[in-house]
Amino acid sequence: MQFMAAFVPSGRLGRRRLLLAAAAGCCTSFAARSAAIYTPHEIAEQFEQRVARRLQLPASEGRLYASMTELQVMSDRHGLVEPQYLLLVDGNPNVQAAFLMWRLGPGAYDLLGASPVSTGGPVQPDYLETPQGVFERADGEHASMGPCDLVKPPICRREGARVLDFGWQRARNASGRGRLMPMRLQARAANPLAERRLGTACTDGCILLPASLMHLLDELGLLDAGLQHEAAARAATLPYRGRYLVVVDSGREERPPWSPAPR
Repeated sequence: MQFMAAFVPSGRLGRRRLLLAAAAGCCTSFAARSAAIYTPHEIAEQFEQRVARRLQLPASEGRLYASMTELQVMSDRHGLVEPQYLLLVDGNPNVQAAFLMWRLGPGAYDLLGASPVSTGGPVQPDYLETPQGVFERADGEHASMGPCDLVKPPICRREGARVLDFGWQRARNASGRGRLMPMRLQARAANPLAERRLGTACTDGCILLPASLMHLLDELGLLDAGLQHEAAARAATLPYRGRYLVVVDSGREERPPWSPAPR
């Protein structure tokens, strides 16, 4: 499939550093400015330093995934106007990866980091596919909404870690048969056993992330724009937070070298 959405790198991240910091300083009180203010360049550095499971993409692959993101945003008719952070997930069984994107404007993206994930796969009869599309954060938390949470401790989710909730969606059985079923779409932090399987499609329909990536998203509030719960209040001062998850399928028939299968 050809992706025609234009990819325009948003320029040198460092070049926008002072501009973003200055803009944030104009809009915040003196007390707020004493907290950390991160720019996209610094978020990329934080990702490199703090996320334990990372994927290293060639520049051409970064451009491809930026185009996929924009194409999905346009097809879902989401009017994303403000610069913001997005979490992109490629649910293709041969990829299974998440990408933290900085979207300056239409077609202007920077890839800040990538990690292996797991999405829905036909492991159990009641498991669902992870739906594709653009999904907005729900203002609430539903920590136990899928089959993998029905036993204690949960089969795959790390207890005590935050769950990113994207509301009720409709998805097919992971076997590819049957009618659409309601599911609560969530991104969860993988427990140590499940982290070993990241890179394979094996969940009940949720998106499993490395625990270190979830901690970064949570601490900085990268996807907490407009949320009122206390986790958003705890997050560091961050200009241009986002609140969208984008799920695509790249259609790859072979696993790319930069996304190796788990051993």
